Amino acid sequence: MTAPTWEELLGKKGYIDVIAGILEACTPAPARTSQVMHRADLRGRRWKRYRNYLTSRGLLEPSLNGLDLYYATTEKGREYLDRYHALERLLQEPEEGQK
Repeated sequence: MTAPTWEELLGKKGYIDVIAGILEACTPAPARTSQVMHRADLRGRRWKRYRNYLTSRGLLEPSLNGLDLYYATTEKGREYLDRYHALERLLQEPEEGQK
């Protein structure tokens, strides 16, 4: 019998995963609002709450390019992603022989 995966334990994405999805959507190049919402699988109101939270904490930075508003992951946001992926690796199923 195998252990459940992280996704099976959670059922749906938690806020830590949603934040990582947003930051990844804006990495390595800045992304427009519609691109972030599509890549991170978010809808209007939820995106606005996360956008406000992440920009106020310095993980996401808005910039205007012509008439388009773009969002870029900051250095602090990249640090978040590094730590997020380190936790993912820690929770991965052990390979055969490492159990």
